[in-house]
Amino acid sequence: MRIGGYNPYKIANVQKQIMTKKDVTENKQKIDLKANQTKSLGSLNGKPFDFTMLSEGGFTWSGGLMIRLHSGNKLNAEDLAAAEAYNAYTKEEHQEANNIIGVINQMYLVTSRNQDVDYFNNLVKQNSLSADVVEEAFIRMGVDPSQQFTVNGRNFILESGVLKELR
Repeated sequence: MRIGGYNPYKIANVQKQIMTKKDVTENKQKIDLKANQTKSLGSLNGKPFDFTMLSEGGFTWSGGLMIRLHSGNKLNAEDLAAAEAYNAYTKEEHQEANNIIGVINQMYLVTSRNQDVDYFNNLVKQNSLSADVVEEAFIRMGVDPSQQFTVNGRNFILESGVLKELR
């Protein structure tokens, strides 16, 4: 059953998966996104789902590590671990993770670079992301997007996948 465009069962299930009661109490609909800070988004089909916003823009996540070629084309232990982490996720899991973290990255750009919400909504539309993907990104960050929430000190609400700033 969906209420106001949101599936309350999905919200409760994802929040239960990633948050303790203490987290919910302390969270109070607030998200703080900072560069070079790793956050957990729970799990993706039982596999770790963590991400880090990069200071130069973009992000990395637990299944999306980059491998660099070294002189002599040999991989070091760190590269092998990155390859194993990458290969632990299916193509579909990579797509789901990139979509969810992409939404969070766009939200970070809005709040850290003082962009308008139209910037966020246009990027969501350009990337053909569904309202469900946008909703899940915020749920995984620990907020109920159908209620007012704060990201980096700015107040928002999500209505059918469209972000609106409350002033």
